[in-house]
Amino acid sequence: MAYIEQPYRFVAFHRSATMPSVTNMSPLDETIDSLSEGNSRVQEMMQAAESKHGAQLLWIELQELGRHGAWDAVGRFYSKNLA
Repeated sequence: MAYIEQPYRFVAFHRSATMPSVTNMSPLDETIDSLSEGNSRVQEMMQAAESKHGAQLLWIELQELGRHGAWDAVGRFYSKNLA
């Protein structure tokens, strides 16, 4: 039986510039094909998101494309500035 890995993506959650009470979602421009690769790339993706969203960055999620066709969070990573 062949095992097919589901794709994963990084999504940045950040405050809206015009409405600070609203949280926006921005998929980062990368899809990967393994959870271990995702965990090893988190710091790199965090730096990219901090550069893009600055102080408005809240967290990054690593999401998996499920069999039902929706993206589900499998990990959440917070900026060191929020710790």
